[in-house]
Amino acid sequence: MKIQKTWRCFFVRKIKEARKSSSKEHQMVAPLLQKVAAALDSKLEQHALQLLHKMMKIGPELTAGFPFAPDKPHKLTFVDFLGSVNQSVLNTSFVMFREVFHASEDRLVIPILTSPLRSYWLYVIDNDTLRQVPHIFKKVEPYVYKPNKNGYTIIAEAKTGDQPVVGAKFKLRLVGTVSPLLAPNHENVSCSFAIKEIKDYYVPNRESVIMRYKVSVSKQDQLATLFFTSSFPQAKVKLSILDNGVEVQHTEGKGQVFLPVMIFRRNPGEESKLKGKLSKPGTPQSAPTPKPFSKASKMKVASPTGEFVSRTVQLGDGEVHSYVILVQVAKETWPLSRRDWEFVQQLQDQEAEELKVFNKNVDGGDSGGKSAKAKGKGKLKAVTSELFDTSRPSWKLLITLDESCADDLEVRKDTMRQDEIRLLKKAWEKAEPGRAERAKEMRQTFFQEGQGHDSSPPQTSGTEVKRTDTSPPPASLSTTDVSRDDELSVVPPTRASVNLVKPPDLTSFLRTTGSEPVLKTAALDEQRHLEKQTSLQQYRLSREKVQRWREEEENRRNQQKWDQMGMFGEMLISQADARARVNIPREAIRQRHLEEERVKQEKQEAEVLAKAEAEKATAPPSARKGKRK
Repeated sequence: MKIQKTWRCFFVRKIKEARKSSSKEHQMVAPLLQKVAAALDSKLEQHALQLLHKMMKIGPELTAGFPFAPDKPHKLTFVDFLGSVNQSVLNTSFVMFREVFHASEDRLVIPILTSPLRSYWLYVIDNDTLRQVPHIFKKVEPYVYKPNKNGYTIIAEAKTGDQPVVGAKFKLRLVGTVSPLLAPNHENVSCSFAIKEIKDYYVPNRESVIMRYKVSVSKQDQLATLFFTSSFPQAKVKLSILDNGVEVQHTEGKGQVFLPVMIFRRNPGEESKLKGKLSKPGTPQSAPTPKPFSKASKMKVASPTGEFVSRTVQLGDGEVHSYVILVQVAKETWPLSRRDWEFVQQLQDQEAEELKVFNKNVDGGDSGGKSAKAKGKGKLKAVTSELFDTSRPSWKLLITLDESCADDLEVRKDTMRQDEIRLLKKAWEKAEPGRAERAKEMRQTFFQEGQGHDSSPPQTSGTEVKRTDTSPPPASLSTTDVSRDDELSVVPPTRASVNLVKPPDLTSFLRTTGSEPVLKTAALDEQRHLEKQTSLQQYRLSREKVQRWREEEENRRNQQKWDQMGMFGEMLISQADARARVNIPREAIRQRHLEEERVKQEKQEAEVLAKAEAEKATAPPSARKGKRK
C-alpha cells in the first residue's frame, strides 16, 4: 500500500507540473496533446456519438437528463446501400442482390428496400441456423440481430415485367436506433452473380422424384441460392437439401420454389486432393488453397462508416459432407396428356436401351463401361443444350453463386443406383464368364417357343383387319381422338399388348368350392340365417357408433362456433373500451381548448364594454344633453 501511495503521488506531481507552460513536462506532453486533438477534431461527430453511446450503455438512467430523451423519432440512424439491376431477360425471376452482414452487438434493425420493379421480396436469413426473419406481409419485421458466427444474409428476389430494367437503381436502407448497424462483407452489396442452369424432362416414377443431383465443393464454402421451376404451374413440388441422407433444409411451393440461402461446406480432404493435383509434374503451381474448416481465417469487412475492419470468419466444421439436391412432386398433382405420356415412354425406353447396350459390352472391362457412360453423358448434354423442347413436361433449376468462386461448386446427376447395378452385373459376369450371352440366348429361345402357337392367324380375321385399315375413320372418331390427346391424366395410357408367350396351363392351380356337393337342409339354412343376423347386428352397431360420433362432432363444431362468436364479442367490447380510453384525453384537450376560447371571448366582450363606458365618460356635457333630447 505504501509503494502504491508513493507512485500515485509521483504521477500526480508530474501531471501538475505538466500543466505549467514553463515546465519540462509540459514541453514533452504538448505535441502529443496537439496530435490527439487534431485526430479528434477530424472526426468529432463520430467520436462524440460513440462516447455518448458508451455513456448511455453504461448508465441508461442518464438518458432522462438530456433534452432529446422524449424525442424518439429523431434518435433513429440509418445506412443506405445502392446498386443497379443486372437482368435483361423479360418476365423472369432473378436475384436482385445478396450480401452477408455481421452484427458486432445486439442491434434492433429494420431493412427497407426501394426498387423500380413492382414485384420483389426481401429475405433475411440467419446463416448459423438457416432460419428466416419473420415477415409482416411483404416487409421484414423489426428484429434484434445478435452477434453470430456466419452473419446474416440479406437477399432480394425480383421478377422482371414486360419492360427492360437494365441499369435501374435500387436502395437498401438499414434503420436502427443505435450506430453502428450491421456491417457488410463488401463495401457495396453484390449485384452480379454466376448462375448454373440445369434443365431436363420430367419422367414420373414410383418415388415421385423429379431430380436428384449431387453437390461437391472443392476450395471454400459456397453460399448458394436455388430457384426451381416446373413447366406445369399447378404441380406441388418440394425442394430438399440432404447432407449424408439427413434433410437440413427444405421448401415447398406450387409450380416453383425458392430457397434463399444454402451454405455448402467443403470436406476436409478436398484441400489435400487439390494439392495432390497441383503437385503433379508438368503442371503449373497456383495460389495457395484456403485453410481447412477447423481453422479460422481473417477477412476484411466494411463497417457502416465506410472503413474496412478485420473480422474472423469460421470456414468449416471439420465434418465430412455429402450434399444432395432432391426435388419431389406430390402424387397426382402433375398430370400429363397422352402425347406427353408417349414422349415419357420414349425416354424410359431410351434409358432401358442404354442399360442393354452396357450389358452387351459388359465383358469388355472398364473401358466399355466408361465409353458407354461418356456416350450417355454426351447425349444428355446435347439434348439439354441444343434440342431441348420446352413444350414437353420439363423442369429447370437455377443455382446462383458468387462470380469469384463459381467454379468451386460442382453439380452432377446422382447415378449411385445405376452404378451399383453396373457393378453388380460386372461381378456376375466376372464370377461366371459368358453369363450375359447365355441369358440372351435363353430369352430368345423362350420368345420363339411362345410365338409358335399363333404364328398363322385365320384368313378371315386378316381380311377384316385389312378392310378396317383401308376405310377412312369417321369425323366423330377423329374429334374424340384429338380430345383424348389433350386430356390430362396421372395414369399412363395402356399400351397395346403383343402376345409373345403361350398362355400357361393353370388347371392344376384352380380350386373348387368344396370336395363334394352338400345337401341343403333346414339346419344349414338356420346356420346361414344366424350368420346373416350376426353380420347385420354388427353392421347396425357400427352404424349407430358412427352416427353418435357424427352427432358429437356436430355438437363440438356448434360449440366452437359459439365460442368464436363470444370471443368476437369480447374483442368488440375490448376495442370499444380501448377507443373510449383513447377518447378521454382527446375530450379533455377539446374541453380545455373550448374553455380557453370562451374565456378569450368573454375577455374581448369585457374590453368592448369597458371601451364603450370610457367613451361615454369622456364625452362633453353638450353632446350628452343633445343625446338626451
